[in-house]
Amino acid sequence: MALRQAAMSGPSLRNILSGYKVFLMIWPCLLWMTTACIEEYTPEISRSQQLLIVDGGITSEPGPYTVRLSLSKGIQDVFTEPVSGAVVVIEEKNGSSEVLSEVDPGRYETATGGITGKIGNEYRISITHNDEGYESAWMLLKDCPPIDSLYWMRERHQGVNGEIDGIQWYIDTHDPDNNTRYYRWEYIEDWAFSVPISSSWNPTLCYAHNPSSGIIIGSTEKFTDDLLLKHPITYVDHTTTRLTLRYRIIVIQHAITEEEFRYWEALEELNENLGTLFDPIPAEIYGNIRNVTNPDRSVLGYFTSSTVRTDTMYVDAEEFANAPIYFDSPYGFCNFVVIAGDRNPAISNYYRAGWLLADTIRDAGILYTTMANSRYCFDCTTAGNADPPADWIPLNPGNQ
Repeated sequence: MALRQAAMSGPSLRNILSGYKVFLMIWPCLLWMTTACIEEYTPEISRSQQLLIVDGGITSEPGPYTVRLSLSKGIQDVFTEPVSGAVVVIEEKNGSSEVLSEVDPGRYETATGGITGKIGNEYRISITHNDEGYESAWMLLKDCPPIDSLYWMRERHQGVNGEIDGIQWYIDTHDPDNNTRYYRWEYIEDWAFSVPISSSWNPTLCYAHNPSSGIIIGSTEKFTDDLLLKHPITYVDHTTTRLTLRYRIIVIQHAITEEEFRYWEALEELNENLGTLFDPIPAEIYGNIRNVTNPDRSVLGYFTSSTVRTDTMYVDAEEFANAPIYFDSPYGFCNFVVIAGDRNPAISNYYRAGWLLADTIRDAGILYTTMANSRYCFDCTTAGNADPPADWIPLNPGNQ
């Protein structure tokens, strides 16, 4: 399920644009214009004007597929509110269609066993809400070549506070027919981690999950061969718990159209260039969806259509035995105290000071009580799940 959900659409538009209210501002300069604008222009648009945001798509993998609808609360706000009560339809050109069901506020899904993308066919989304209709362009579902190789290399990168150690993930891929040219990737991370002490009633081994939220795209349009080598996917460094026990990455490769590539490219450029006085002034970035009732009203987001290929790889801490990675422990603030005795008044004193009971054990007739200054220090469910992913392969039976 996690893989299917991640492969259905691009990275969450809300995640990518969080913090960038300029995305929702209309400027007179187009992103690709080569001439610079001298004066900033802010149009006279009511802050109460709301823009529809569409985030979803269809792939060649079996559904259900998810479409998220939200409204920006104002032209300069990044905060959104879910859109409920809309009629959302995914259509196949000259073929079937399906009305999605609203499963949560603003989140619409196809049925299990419902419409499925087919290579070479075209698809679009249509939306009706508050007597206004919206449609995407017809999107070709292109075939996607497999990932030739998924691998990592030990690298040191420059971080904000100095050099960081970790592993850089890369992929190699190619299309022998030279038909793909435009690619997008997502990934899903899962990893096992443990807390500093064991507890008789709290789990100490847990699993964390993290789907990618950024933009990862690549193109071979400038090359003779449709070949990408050593294309970076993500960097995993020593400041997290990801590599402390067992780590897994699932990389999802999409074959996309040139139009979709330009959309993600524009968002990526906006993401990278914000921050200085001399950066280009960004424009509102339009996707492939329009308001057919009122064409003057903008619509944000993109309806995606692509075939997907995946590759999976595990990394274990023992692989760094000869060249250790020295991790920054997230438990450096943790403090523990062990108190002996059944009715030791020190226990009540620690309770009053806000400490928590982490564990008790009786040895040779003496009760030993362990107190901790935070539940995070002894209960791993505060940062993960006690149950591994359903398809998780443990390093050793009964282990992580």
